[in-house]
Amino acid sequence: MKKNRELAIIQKVERLFGPQTVKLKNLSIGIGDDCAAFRPPPGKEVLVTTDSLVENVHFRQAGLDSRLLGIKTAMVNLSDIASMGGTPKYALLSIILPGHLEERCINQFLAGFRFALDKYNCGVIGGNVSSGKEASFTVTAIGEVDKRLTLKRNGARAGEHIFITGTPGDSALGFEVLNRRGKTLTKDEKYLARRHMAPTARVEWGQIIAKERLASAMIDVSDGVGLDLERMMKASSARAEVFLDRFPMSAPARRLLEKQGPGLWQKILSGGEDYELIFTVPQGRLKKTARLIREKRLTATCIGQVLNGKPGVAFFDGMGRKVELKNKGYLHGSI
Repeated sequence: MKKNRELAIIQKVERLFGPQTVKLKNLSIGIGDDCAAFRPPPGKEVLVTTDSLVENVHFRQAGLDSRLLGIKTAMVNLSDIASMGGTPKYALLSIILPGHLEERCINQFLAGFRFALDKYNCGVIGGNVSSGKEASFTVTAIGEVDKRLTLKRNGARAGEHIFITGTPGDSALGFEVLNRRGKTLTKDEKYLARRHMAPTARVEWGQIIAKERLASAMIDVSDGVGLDLERMMKASSARAEVFLDRFPMSAPARRLLEKQGPGLWQKILSGGEDYELIFTVPQGRLKKTARLIREKRLTATCIGQVLNGKPGVAFFDGMGRKVELKNKGYLHGSI
């Protein structure tokens, strides 16, 4: 019975994604064979990343919108491609299905997953389906980037300026909202909850940052601003100072901060799952960066500076007082 179910889902995936993969450039063997095969264009290098969302670790089935989970599963991986200035091209999808997962939920998940990939003209070229006690969705995303433009996390240097895209912190606050079960959500809470469940990979912004040669280093915010910025500083052998009075926030998040007070900064800075981009800009590229922001081709805010010294991150409030974090982000088994 399990094998019949697995086969039915594999066939469903092939029907849903097969016609799409035929249109993908440089793909010589698509979904349905033992392996997929593609040829990267001249002058490009291949980017490969993988991540998983596991039931009762990253999500709970109770009250879950499976379509939003499909979107998030894709965006988590596409964000890694964005962080290096790349273009998503292909994805491999591996699913572990428990017996309690309804077919309706699987269909909704696949619809959300395809919706997210279609946004970037990215196609599924293979994967796997098997049974297990808890649901798990693992994606390997493959992208490409001009060899001359690849951005890594280790290029930040003293004297540069730290920028961040969008409004980080929304996802962590949305997670808190979703954990308060049995309560009718306000308009602000609904906004934050959706930001947690359906984030956006900043692919276009990552490409602009790379193509316009704005940044010396870049990383995406998956595990928290504090932790991911610290990773960048350690890779770059530098330290960072971040000023919270410059920190960009959505209107719902700002209203919540005004209501709950400074203690909320811990969640905003360490919650993670924002999938915004942190990048460092040398002094000579500041005017160009400001122009792109002014033209609304890029939404980003300067939040701090890179300095010489022991690698790490320090946060300061509007009065110049140091803000200590109990933890800087979510630690897990990523490599």
